[in-house]
Amino acid sequence: MGGGHGFFEPMFFLFPFASILFLWYNTINILFLFIACLQYPMYGLFIDKVTLPLEKVKTEYLLLFIHILLAIVAHNTAPEVFK
Repeated sequence: MGGGHGFFEPMFFLFPFASILFLWYNTINILFLFIACLQYPMYGLFIDKVTLPLEKVKTEYLLLFIHILLAIVAHNTAPEVFK
């Protein structure tokens, strides 16, 4: 992402749960890093805990929908420094 000198859009679309913190903070802090590190393992945990195949597919689509929705919201509400 350029170490502060470049292109930040991948951050919003790869880590939307952490990026939504820009609504309250204007910087990347330790909470941002903690949530970013836990995001994908939590996705795996949610999918793994579902046993029925149809429910698993529904869970995957729900996670995808929430991920995309939060990515759009995080990108549109990010501070100007990150755009």
